[in-house]
Amino acid sequence: MKKPNVRPWISKLEIRCKIISILGASFLLITLEEPLVLSIALTGLLILARLMGLSWGFIGKKLRLPLPFLLFMAVPLIFGEGLPVSGDRLIFAYQLMAKGLGVFMLLLMLTYTQEEVQLVEGLRQLPIPKTLSAVLLLSFRYVNVWTGTLKKTYRSSVSRGFEKGWNPGTLKVYGEMIGGMILRSLDQSQRVHRTMISRGFSKDLPMRPPSPLGKREGLWVLSGIMVFALLKVLEMRL
Repeated sequence: MKKPNVRPWISKLEIRCKIISILGASFLLITLEEPLVLSIALTGLLILARLMGLSWGFIGKKLRLPLPFLLFMAVPLIFGEGLPVSGDRLIFAYQLMAKGLGVFMLLLMLTYTQEEVQLVEGLRQLPIPKTLSAVLLLSFRYVNVWTGTLKKTYRSSVSRGFEKGWNPGTLKVYGEMIGGMILRSLDQSQRVHRTMISRGFSKDLPMRPPSPLGKREGLWVLSGIMVFALLKVLEMRL
């Protein structure tokens, strides 16, 4: 997983504080209903992402991932009763898309502002099963291995004359390539698991002790509470 060059202040923020605050902000964002307040919240999240060091190109590229699914849900809501479209349906569709994009942006901030190991360490220091944190860490590592192998396979196919496109022949090659990678990954994961068990893996991974919370973390949490309190007050007045 390639990381952007984030600002030092966010990468040094204690990971437990970051996880709890961003997940809490996600739930609070879902409670907002007023379209104007949701628009303000989305604008604030974009500004915060830029302050963290995420570029506009990176943000736009990542937001393309959930957008088709959100549109797939929003379009039937808008035109479900035919024309003319009611204002309530437009507002509900906008709420759905705004909340989905906002939560996705918060998860981007959580995922791409530190290394995977630090994120799993933070989860490990929270009251979640140790086995789950170990599986997450191994999954992060294996995704990197899998995507690297997929890129090598694609470059090898291009060097042998394969031309990308959307015709039936090309799609067949894509399907065979991905299917072969999945089968190879399943076989490789079984070999890795047997190797880890033979070396004494007990479904637990040693982690560093948690860092103490400081003034930076307190200011971060206090700022988040104040911002969402102001948003809720503004929503109540509209």
